[in-house]
Amino acid sequence: MNKKGATLGEVAPAVLFIVFIGVLIGVGMFVMTETQDALGDTYTINNETVAVNGVSTSVAEATRCGFDNFAILRVTNTSTSLTIDPANYTINADTGTIVNVTADPDECPDTAHCSWNVTYTYTSSDDFDATTDNSCDALTNTVTGLGNFSTWMTVIVVVLAASIVLGLVLSSFGKQQGI
Repeated sequence: MNKKGATLGEVAPAVLFIVFIGVLIGVGMFVMTETQDALGDTYTINNETVAVNGVSTSVAEATRCGFDNFAILRVTNTSTSLTIDPANYTINADTGTIVNVTADPDECPDTAHCSWNVTYTYTSSDDFDATTDNSCDALTNTVTGLGNFSTWMTVIVVVLAASIVLGLVLSSFGKQQGI
């Protein structure tokens, strides 16, 4: 019975294979993410009514797949049609939220319960077909799945390294001395 462990030369192809798979996953995720961004179109929404609560409010389209580059073009008070000065709010361009609302009392007498008409633009790679899965959802799901798998690469590398060390230790103790 041969109790000899694996030698370093026998394990090298497995190590190179794991490294190759890791590089392939990384390049694949990069290409898919860039493809998703390149598929995006710019959309303009006119006079969406937004209930301002004084803290943070999201626009309706912020839930679109690939929503990004949110920019407000114009804000008016729904009841008075007065233009809201951009100095009275800030936005988060990635999430589509209007935050830090500090409206002038003439523009919005009750900041906690005020409605604004917001005209804005954003980019999205969503194809707006709610009846089928679209390319944005498919790319997002694939990148997420690959990202979840890539966390296992660390475990695989550690187990492989441990098996190499164990194999070397076993091979060094398994040698018989000549009689």
